[in-house]
Amino acid sequence: GPAATLPLEVVACGASLLVDGAPGISSTVLARWAEAGGPLAPLAAMALGTRDPAPLRGRLKALLAGTDPVVRAHVAFGLGRSPEPDAVSLLAGAYRFESEVGVRRALLRALSTRTEPERLAVLRLARDLDPDAEARSLGRAALGGHDLSPHLPPTGPETLWLSLVPLHEADSARAAERAARVIRADGLALPAVAAADGVLLLPGLDRVGDLSLQLAPAAVPGDASP
Repeated sequence: GPAATLPLEVVACGASLLVDGAPGISSTVLARWAEAGGPLAPLAAMALGTRDPAPLRGRLKALLAGTDPVVRAHVAFGLGRSPEPDAVSLLAGAYRFESEVGVRRALLRALSTRTEPERLAVLRLARDLDPDAEARSLGRAALGGHDLSPHLPPTGPETLWLSLVPLHEADSARAAERAARVIRADGLALPAVAAADGVLLLPGLDRVGDLSLQLAPAAVPGDASP
């Protein structure tokens, strides 16, 4: 089916992807959502990577090398849980050529969940030579046997409240019911939607600091695209 187009549908689908991987949604649909971009794309990419179906491996590789670093990171999170042993080769190869620090961190978190010996060389490389201090720390922790994958579902004690305030009065209608993705400190992107008054509520966070917010483009009247 088509990607969810209404903000509340986005959040409902996102909740299903977070809790159980949405087994009722086909892998082909997940691939389309991941490729379409928007608030659902990261979680769809993660669910697809977790399944890692052979017929869609080519599309997974394309997403892992795509232009959206948040989606690349979530493909990595998914491949960390892939049932296919050669998923570690995709993660290791991606790390060596990844320039975005957030994606490198995600790749290291994903490698921390793998058991194949091939992961060790990459983790040592990260521990010793990655220019980012947090990535070096992740490499060291992963070599120590720690599972660094994002905790699911979100069950933390903190709640994030945001109020979307338009810069111009003419944009006030577009501040409401905007779909967004809130990226946690561990790199996991959660879909959210602002209420009619522009207030966005996101519960279940472990820590409120070090978050980022990405808004989907405001809807244009008559535009039915996701």
